[in-house]
Amino acid sequence: MLDMKKPTRTLKELQALLRERFEAIPELRGVRTDVEDGGIAWVDSSERGGANWTVRRVRPLDTYRADVARIIREAQAKYELDAEATEIPADW
Repeated sequence: MLDMKKPTRTLKELQALLRERFEAIPELRGVRTDVEDGGIAWVDSSERGGANWTVRRVRPLDTYRADVARIIREAQAKYELDAEATEIPADW
């Protein structure tokens, strides 16, 4: 099986992509989300084809939205975080 690399996006590009998708949900227009407040974080994926980034959760679990989680999972499946084009803090 061929190992297909996912296209990469910078941190700012991923944030903009997610924000645009969230804004398409009427009740989320203009609402701050974990993308702004928790941020996108680099993760080392040991899983083949797994995401190399995640969105840090800062809101209580009882505010979980399946539609938002689906948007994030779809973006993770489609794009990798471009570490070279992204400033990743040393404490990550």
